[in-house]
Amino acid sequence: MAALVLAAALLPARCIATPSAHIPPRVWVPACPLYETITFSSSVPPKTYAVPSTEVRLCYGQEHLHANMTAHGEEHFYYNETHKTNDDLWEYEVLEIFMSRGWTDPTAYLEFQVSPANVTYRAMVVNPSKRRQPGAAFDHWFADSPMQDGFFATTQLDRKAKTWQSNVRIPLVLFNIDGRAAKETAWRMNFFRTIVGPDTFPQQQLAAWSPPNETNFHITEYFGRVIFT
Repeated sequence: MAALVLAAALLPARCIATPSAHIPPRVWVPACPLYETITFSSSVPPKTYAVPSTEVRLCYGQEHLHANMTAHGEEHFYYNETHKTNDDLWEYEVLEIFMSRGWTDPTAYLEFQVSPANVTYRAMVVNPSKRRQPGAAFDHWFADSPMQDGFFATTQLDRKAKTWQSNVRIPLVLFNIDGRAAKETAWRMNFFRTIVGPDTFPQQQLAAWSPPNETNFHITEYFGRVIFT
């Protein structure tokens, strides 16, 4: 897939965002091997039902965002065995990363998903309404050659501990980042988890780091703010 280059933006460290109706969470992410950990257990929408916790450890290198994602309290490890790259993984259980370079509510961003079977979904999303408004433009460009594009994921299941963990690398070249230029860049990101089992499918439970106020992952004002330090 030809890389879709997003608009570049630099942000001074710990800059205060312009106030809005929703104040998203923020986190400062160090260069590897140091890392920052975020943990979330909020449903989408918030306070709808209880969801197990999810942990994400983040750091960045010269070429990648590194994300170690752990789903705790997993009962089902439920996925479709026929699914291949860029199929509709989200209908089952996945961990997800949405990310865009810059500080404003994005209209274009990467959507990355990984299933317990280590099958991945990778697409650049164009969402001019910033909320997948009915009738508005909404489109995807898929990354069909993950190794060539620089994506990487490994997934381990621990049924006894009721966890599954994916180690993910997202190529920063998608966002016009090269080498040490990632330092002090600003990002919008959100992290999601879908939870479902054979007895409840297709009725999912949804969890997010910064949970939108409706069942819609594509409301970009809710993306958290991230600074690479």
